[in-house]
Amino acid sequence: MRHARVEAGPHAFLEAPVTSFGAAALGEHLYVLGGYRGESHHYVASGQSSSLRRLNVRTGEWEDLEGLARGLQSAALVAHEGGVVRVGGLYAVTTPGEDDRLRSTDEVARYDVATNRWSALPSLPAPRSSHMAAVLDGVLYVAGGWDLDGDPATATWATTIEALDLADVDAGWRSLPAPFRVRGLGVAAVGEQLVVVGGMDPNGVPQRGTHLFDPAQHAGEADTLVLGDAALPALLVFDRDRVEPLRHRIGHALQIAVRRAGIEGAGNRRLL
Repeated sequence: MRHARVEAGPHAFLEAPVTSFGAAALGEHLYVLGGYRGESHHYVASGQSSSLRRLNVRTGEWEDLEGLARGLQSAALVAHEGGVVRVGGLYAVTTPGEDDRLRSTDEVARYDVATNRWSALPSLPAPRSSHMAAVLDGVLYVAGGWDLDGDPATATWATTIEALDLADVDAGWRSLPAPFRVRGLGVAAVGEQLVVVGGMDPNGVPQRGTHLFDPAQHAGEADTLVLGDAALPALLVFDRDRVEPLRHRIGHALQIAVRRAGIEGAGNRRLL
């Protein structure tokens, strides 16, 4: 196994240069899945990695684990209870007489650290890539991305946040409406909320927006407000007379739009 000294600067080198891989931290290890090792923006199946490797961040030692049956890039990878879960991604599909083309996948699977084995989980409702995922209170959330089949001009952009209870996977995925269509975004679980940051919209415009999603509120029929202007949209969910904006951090004049019909009025609620 290859080692590196634990010090400032480069810590431990990958086996080979790679981009568009999935990564997740679990305990003192960093797990790296798949990715692309070929020529930039010229994707072929032979350039996709099928490896799963982990780095011990304390010792700088890399270890090869049970990989995939075929190369995969752009999968979202998240850690959960003694394993990592991969979600979606891109396969380069080979067709005789044609250039390889990228196709999104709906595959979801869990790697168990104790057994060094992968096991399938329920597939996504639709293929998805250029997305991100996070686990919050034992639920896997998948946001953003698109369903790509070769030509970006015909890709279907995701309009939902998908949720899978990892303690009850047989119940399947639950689709929640998303107030955005972006890919190449950031997603993280922070406290009791899911945070979605940035991304690129269908017009190719990078976004500055930050969206906050409260699963506890959305479990029923939450009253959802979108607060923001064209430069800084944000999704906030409120409960009766309590609202959790980031009011101490937002300095813009905000436009308030009610996204769900049936709200009688704000009454005397102080929103900002």
